[in-house]
Amino acid sequence: MKSKKLLFGLIVAAFVGGAGFASAQPKANYQNNLIEIGPDNIAGRIRSIVVDNADPSHTTLYAGGVAGGLFKMTNHSSWQYVPCTINGRQVSLPISCMIQLPNNNILIGTGEGIVDNHGINNDRMSPKGRGLYVYNPQEGSFTLVNVTNPTYHPEWSYINSLAALERDGYLFVYA
Repeated sequence: MKSKKLLFGLIVAAFVGGAGFASAQPKANYQNNLIEIGPDNIAGRIRSIVVDNADPSHTTLYAGGVAGGLFKMTNHSSWQYVPCTINGRQVSLPISCMIQLPNNNILIGTGEGIVDNHGINNDRMSPKGRGLYVYNPQEGSFTLVNVTNPTYHPEWSYINSLAALERDGYLFVYA
């Protein structure tokens, strides 16, 4: 297998809007068939969902909470908290966005910098992030991408969107 190099780039962009999706069913019928699946055992908002590509049944889901960290659900059963240990200390990541990479690891963006608080200091409304993390589901480990440590690079305090593109043996990651 060809070795891939991982490149990170910071893209600063402002946008307004929400996630949308299309359904083959009529709108009224689709809305009547919605089923709430949680997670509902945490405070805060869920800002991102990943359907695990490594699960051929597509029933393993990961949900990222702005104030609650990472949760996992398998086979439509209950959600389980995924503990994040950094330097021997358990922390709760303020997750704003996630994507799954071709190797099945999950990139996790932290910090929520798009809350509109009508000109008031957003630090009170939006949790400050801890950078960009890689979650390895096989090992259950979280690793900070060092060049995104907000202690040294404050521009990585708020990551609101992630995208990846594999091309010519490189994996380009945009945040």
